[in-house]
Amino acid sequence: MSWAPFNSVINDKEVIENLTSERSKITKPILSDEQIADLENTIIEAYTNSSLIELHYFKDARENLITGSISKIDPVNKRVTLNNGVNIYFTNIIKIFIKSTWNCIFIMLKYLCCWWGISSVG
Repeated sequence: MSWAPFNSVINDKEVIENLTSERSKITKPILSDEQIADLENTIIEAYTNSSLIELHYFKDARENLITGSISKIDPVNKRVTLNNGVNIYFTNIIKIFIKSTWNCIFIMLKYLCCWWGISSVG
């Protein structure tokens, strides 16, 4: 009984969250043959060099982002497996970027300097 006045507040919050969630949905982008070829080449290059990647993929009507490295390319099931065990189908990949080794080193250096209490880097 004591929670009765707050029921409308809780329901309004859920309605707002559902509306916001529905608004953020997108339609799956259609890639050209050239874009698909570029994605395939980048996937092969990243796998061959064990590069750190930033991968944008389509799932649940949203563009998602994951960072990692490609540990396996499965041409039979048409998917890639990342080092954290996540499987992403080729048809869901929207964009892929190879992260610069120097950029990764700089981020690590910045983290270590912050951890050590040095603030003069970057």
